[in-house]
Amino acid sequence: MKHLSRQSVLLTGGASRRMGFSKSKIDVHGEPLGSKLARELSIAGWEPTILGREPILDYSFLADVSEYAGPLNALKRFEPAADLVFVLSCDLPLFCGEIPALLEGALGESDAVIPNLAGRLQPLCALYRAAAFNALRSVESQRVMDWIACLKRQELGESELLELTIDPQCLVGVNTPEEFARLVNKR
Repeated sequence: MKHLSRQSVLLTGGASRRMGFSKSKIDVHGEPLGSKLARELSIAGWEPTILGREPILDYSFLADVSEYAGPLNALKRFEPAADLVFVLSCDLPLFCGEIPALLEGALGESDAVIPNLAGRLQPLCALYRAAAFNALRSVESQRVMDWIACLKRQELGESELLELTIDPQCLVGVNTPEEFARLVNKR
């Protein structure tokens, strides 16, 4: 079986209105969340490119053309250099770097593997083939779900995630300081 090359993108450009400040700056055990996520991806062999308003030291960076234009605009400008691309939003404080490789095992012939938590797809914490980005460029709307609708995808519910040894809590995003405190304090 051919080894597929890997990379990732870390989306850090959101408005973070409900958080009150950039989610990439959330302190997680003395480290900004953006730096923690980029480091975890890099250590696991999924070298990240930061897509957002400001770079994270030591990682490739593609600046947003306009502020708060949404993740699809940032992703449309990204040109994959690997066979597989893991897409991650910068709001998952419990994320573990092993997750992309575990999702890769479920890819099969699909264009994407997307977790489904409580009936909601998580396309900004998902694994894509590089070819999925060609379909992305043909999407005219700004809705991520319109891109996902164009793809042959494998959806993994909580039981399938657990079978892959992925704790669904590691895929939960936070939008407010209260959500962050509740999620982190559960641990």
